[in-house]
Amino acid sequence: MRYVIANWKMYPQKREDALRIFSDTVALTQRLSGIRVAICPPFVWLSLVAAAAKSLVWLGAQDAAWAAEGAFTGEISPAMLKNIGCKMVIVGHSERRKHVEETSEMIAKKTAAVLGSGLYAVLCVGERQREGEWEKEIIAQTRSAVAGLNALLVRRLIIAYEPVWAIGTGRADTAGDAVTSILLIRRVLTDEIGDSAAKEVPVLYGGSVSEKNVREFSSEPEIDGFLVGHASLNPAEFARIAQAAQRGGKR
Repeated sequence: MRYVIANWKMYPQKREDALRIFSDTVALTQRLSGIRVAICPPFVWLSLVAAAAKSLVWLGAQDAAWAAEGAFTGEISPAMLKNIGCKMVIVGHSERRKHVEETSEMIAKKTAAVLGSGLYAVLCVGERQREGEWEKEIIAQTRSAVAGLNALLVRRLIIAYEPVWAIGTGRADTAGDAVTSILLIRRVLTDEIGDSAAKEVPVLYGGSVSEKNVREFSSEPEIDGFLVGHASLNPAEFARIAQAAQRGGKR
């Protein structure tokens, strides 16, 4: 199974635009087979679009708290998200690591909480710059988040490799270099959760994914799909990305 996940970030600003983009995306991708399409809008639009999701696409959130409940003003628990129909949560996105200063400890706790609630966790890892000992950053991010996860929880884990320097820049990684990083992630997974479980974890690519470069990435069997940012706000382009993902790959 390949995954194509839309991360709307902090867009759109209007209710009617959110419903239109969501409905159009569902209409354009609902007939695709062998691929799981998921859409992750801002929190305020989740309830609005939940009815339109039905069973045609998965609904996801862009973040969640690590606590199940309590005095955490402004936070939203995984159980709340599950209750309104979410299937997955993005965890540890580089924009939250940077702007909200999420630490590795926080991301590990969120990953465990999301998986423990029965939701899929889309764990984001990636280096800030492709220079020096950049591999160590990917290794540390991956290891800290998955260490201690049991086999049952890992079944709902998805990893999105997103080189930070490529996000929102229009300058995507090359497919070959992305595969090198993905193989590095898989090596860490093997060390932490075992070879059999590691092979079952989908690893996606994200970072300026567009219809112009998706075919190159889709031709690589090690890339199990895509986490799509800005391009996901254009339903037609997102659908073409999903179609390209459907045609390529090993899963």
